[in-house]
Amino acid sequence: MANKFNPKVVDVARQKIGEFVKQRRNELKITQPQLAEAVGVRIATISDFENGKPKANIGINTLIGILSVLRIEIQLINKD
Repeated sequence: MANKFNPKVVDVARQKIGEFVKQRRNELKITQPQLAEAVGVRIATISDFENGKPKANIGINTLIGILSVLRIEIQLINKD
């Protein structure tokens, strides 16, 4: 039987990824406006995402853009 979707796990993941993005952005001395412009989104989108706000439900293309600008590599791991 497949695992059931758990929205709480998504909320925790969103918050942790947002915190990591903020930390990396600060390490690279990139401002939120600079990141937003590079990715093509509003500054509020970056802010909401970094702060784990549910309304910052960004799409995969935006996420990949953010990670690319910040030179963050993601790895997909099968948890079977």
